[in-house]
Amino acid sequence: SGIRFGWEGHFRHNPPGRLSIGVGFEQSTVYVAPASQNFSVRLQSFFVEPRFVAGTIGANAAIYVAGRISDGTLSCVGTDCASETHWGIGGGAGVLTRLVGRAALDLGAQYYGFLPSDTDGGHPPHFLFFRAGISVGL
Repeated sequence: SGIRFGWEGHFRHNPPGRLSIGVGFEQSTVYVAPASQNFSVRLQSFFVEPRFVAGTIGANAAIYVAGRISDGTLSCVGTDCASETHWGIGGGAGVLTRLVGRAALDLGAQYYGFLPSDTDGGHPPHFLFFRAGISVGL
């Protein structure tokens, strides 16, 4: 457990209506071993994320639900171990709040896990992410 940070970048198409679709890349450190072991595990993945606006809060905020499917790699940093590529799936929700012009604050949470058939019979890893970011419409 503990707090670790990551980043993501994505492009989103927002046609008229409540549904939008995004594609992007994310990278997060998902495990840090005790200092004596000197390694960590990093998740890197390309993803597709549809979002549906479930409702609004006033004129400047929207509540959304989202799904995510990805092709991701778990890799070790700081020690000699193999990387593993897995398909993953997840879902989440959040609030998008307009700040100024086309800029908005995006606060959300996402539960994400690898598919069981893609983890060599072991327990598939799963993660809970909290997101805070700024989005800018073009």
